[in-house]
Amino acid sequence: MDLEAGDTADRVEETYSDEGAEIESEAEVEEASEVTAPDDSALRVAEHVRAESGAERLVDPAVFTDEPFSLTENELAQVWVQFDTEEQYADIVRTADERTGVAYLHAEYILSVPFAKLLLRKQANDPKYLIAEAVRENSEQWPRPVAASFFADTELFNMTADEVDDAIKAMMADAAYADIKSVTTSNGAIYLYSDRFMVEPIAQRKAEWVEVESHDMYNQ
Repeated sequence: MDLEAGDTADRVEETYSDEGAEIESEAEVEEASEVTAPDDSALRVAEHVRAESGAERLVDPAVFTDEPFSLTENELAQVWVQFDTEEQYADIVRTADERTGVAYLHAEYILSVPFAKLLLRKQANDPKYLIAEAVRENSEQWPRPVAASFFADTELFNMTADEVDDAIKAMMADAAYADIKSVTTSNGAIYLYSDRFMVEPIAQRKAEWVEVESHDMYNQ
């Protein structure tokens, strides 16, 4: 059957209308996919934190507003929400610097909270503070005194015996560390404790046990 000119024009118009609808539909789908595409900011931040933890380094959250992350405050706020609510980020924790209050990020399964605290104390570059906080922590949590030699014998503190002696002398003369006391065992070893959490007789008895009596018992 022959098509009249009007019919042909109608069909041509319908064809182009259909093609236009398809193009518009594709554009809408592409635009929608861009809007709903998952933001990988949390994953990138978490991977950086885990890598730094593996190198025994804490991460200041301020670094994520600079390159190569360049996240806005709002974007960072969303990352923190994801860290707090999504299981895949359960290992990412914050440990606050006791002096500045800045909460540093680290992966707990790689770098524990106690070790993170130690790193922050070392970062302060203040031997008196480093020793005193360790002594206070031991006096409160266990409670037990700490041998002064421990700080020179343990690589974590990276201090020589002379540096430890100098720091202890400085502590004893500083009112900020008035709670840090010492006891001397029968073999001449010096132990430190905090009288906020322990009394001298108990510190003396525990130090004597660790330093002398336990060795005597095992050598019998």
